[in-house]
Amino acid sequence: MKKIPKDPNWHYLKWLGIAVTSIILFGIINNIDKSLSILSFIMKVLSPIFIGIFIAIILNIPVCVFENKLFGRLTRKNGKIWSKIKRAVSISLSLICFFLLTSILLSYIIPEFVRTCQGFIEKAPKYMDDLTATIREWIVTFNLPLDPESIDLTFDNLMSWVTSFIGDDSNDIFHNTINTAITVFSSVWNIILGFILAIYIVASKESLTKIVKGFLFSIMSREKADNAISISHLTKNAFEGFVAGQCIEVLLIGSLTFIGMCIFQFPYALMISCIVAVTAFVPIFGAIIGALIGAFLILLVDPIKAIWFLIFIIILQQIESNVIYPRIMGQQIGLPSLWVLVSVILGGEFFGIPGIIISVPLCSVLYTLLHEWILKRLRDKKLCKQNAKHIPSEPTPLTDEEFLSDEDDSKAEITSSKEESPSKIKIKPKSDKSEKSSKSNSSSKKKNSKKGSKK
Repeated sequence: MKKIPKDPNWHYLKWLGIAVTSIILFGIINNIDKSLSILSFIMKVLSPIFIGIFIAIILNIPVCVFENKLFGRLTRKNGKIWSKIKRAVSISLSLICFFLLTSILLSYIIPEFVRTCQGFIEKAPKYMDDLTATIREWIVTFNLPLDPESIDLTFDNLMSWVTSFIGDDSNDIFHNTINTAITVFSSVWNIILGFILAIYIVASKESLTKIVKGFLFSIMSREKADNAISISHLTKNAFEGFVAGQCIEVLLIGSLTFIGMCIFQFPYALMISCIVAVTAFVPIFGAIIGALIGAFLILLVDPIKAIWFLIFIIILQQIESNVIYPRIMGQQIGLPSLWVLVSVILGGEFFGIPGIIISVPLCSVLYTLLHEWILKRLRDKKLCKQNAKHIPSEPTPLTDEEFLSDEDDSKAEITSSKEESPSKIKIKPKSDKSEKSSKSNSSSKKKNSKKGSKK
């Protein structure tokens, strides 16, 4: 096969591309504010697509479970009717399970929350009187330069202060309320669009995979296309492992919270543990949000128990964030505990809650690629064995025999399995039919030889 000659102007085009890229980068850095505003606008426009891809990765896990585990026999038979409806049935069952669990949680949490708020409103005057008496006792006990009788925290005074505050800044509150409503509506709309897109992605994932593979092989060499496909598989496995690890984490932190609240006799144990478990889907910091909500609910009933609850949650959160979570994530996505904590901190610092969610699987992909690249470089320099899967603690130069020792052992095992010992080889005796056929063949040859001699 003849090689296509290179364009003589190839070097000039290369330097032209470098110059154009440098100019673009200089313009972006020089106008960083405008660049960030353009980037944020692009992210807002593409947010339903990113949400849809993320939901599709999550939805694909139960869909694969339904197709390959629960309906494994039907999938292996691959009948005409089942092959057409298996994806729709699996997606429908996955969505039914999701909405059923969500409705069960909300049907328990929302009425309990409303009941708690109603009880607080009814008992608010008593709480304010008790708080006033407590503050007056502290003033007398610690000899503070205040008049105890000047402290008058009644519920009516509190409501009048709230209404006066709202009346003074009514315009700002109105505008903030409108902006908040628009933001919430746009977020809900993006999630709905993401759900619809995710269903389409999961329903036609085979055809989309063929299109993407064909596109990659059409614009890249085979080696680069294979590398891109392997990286995409690695990313998919990392995200699926992250979702599985988060589900284990949610069940574990919810169970530990419920057990601890039952032991210390905190109120609303089941409801608050469910809230903590749901908010724990956000790594590391989600449980803190749920704990603050739970502390507020307990504060409406017993302020002292609310303080003890915060102490209990802080201790549990330290154990969860430093011991449990890194170990679970390390086992699910193959990432060491230190890298899990670093990825969560950096992702939250730069991109907030979405950064916390995405940083762990992305860091797992980067860690795996870096690990393979280091092993490749060590193999090229003969500092580790040819089939080594882990980076050696002390890379030392190897001889050719040591470098290929694993490969020679594997070849020797393969050849030894193929070869049979002479004692095992059995010579089968000839059957009667074979003997008769050999005799008839010899007699026919003799007859033919005699006829030839007579002629």
